[in-house]
Amino acid sequence: MGQIVDEIVCDETGCGESGELYLGAYTLHEREIPQYYAGILEDTDVKVVKKTNIQPAPLSVPSQRMRIRFSLGDELYPETGIAGAQFEILSGLGEPVQVTTNANGKFVLDEVEKGTTYRIRQTNAVGNYRITLPEHLVAVDALGYMDGEPETTVEATNRLLRVQIGVTDEFSDIQIPGLNLALYSDRNELVYTWTSSGNTMSIDSLEPGSYYLIKSGDKENRYDIRIRDTAEIQTINLRDSYIVHYLIYAAILVLAVVLLTLLIVGIVRKRRKKNNSVSANQT
Repeated sequence: MGQIVDEIVCDETGCGESGELYLGAYTLHEREIPQYYAGILEDTDVKVVKKTNIQPAPLSVPSQRMRIRFSLGDELYPETGIAGAQFEILSGLGEPVQVTTNANGKFVLDEVEKGTTYRIRQTNAVGNYRITLPEHLVAVDALGYMDGEPETTVEATNRLLRVQIGVTDEFSDIQIPGLNLALYSDRNELVYTWTSSGNTMSIDSLEPGSYYLIKSGDKENRYDIRIRDTAEIQTINLRDSYIVHYLIYAAILVLAVVLLTLLIVGIVRKRRKKNNSVSANQT
């Protein structure tokens, strides 16, 4: 670095002015980095020329504020932000800072200190969401850069266990309505009851583990199921006779109609024969 010929101090608006300089080439170097701003990595070359009637434009030196942007989304649908999740920020520089994700599942830290490692720790989840990774680390170097940039974005997700339970006809994919279903834990605790509506029942409040289903109160025939700790939708379909019952009913109805038709035809024929016999005797 060459000899220091002047020192410029910027005011609260970010503007500063040098004293009288000789004509020639100079290098503008940042000596002190403002708080919350990243250091300027490259010096700026400046050339002082003879004054003219045209006022030169002010020299602009870019300086960027440091920011840590945080985004929390659904693990299965990351574009869906999770609002209301609470975090604490620890940096070793004081008490933890408490923050809450906004309506888009985001928050921003813009008072970032240099030479500090930030620990972003999730302290609670929203609703039935599960914390996937409780802590995230962001290291800020002495010049205010995070992985070479003055800004960084931390993307995190929470997991929701989505389970769909239905009863499907054994000969088709039709969901059977009107069945009473009960879900029990492996400790024989009743977890959920419902009546099938012709669509699968969606449940997102279950913990991973073993469960069993009882259909129409038949405790002798239970259906064992296992809920996995995964973000993917878990679909459970029981099989039952549904169309067969209606086919049997339809067959019985058709048979009854046929028998009734035959009976009526027989009665009509007998009456005709009887009427024909009476007419012959009268003749």
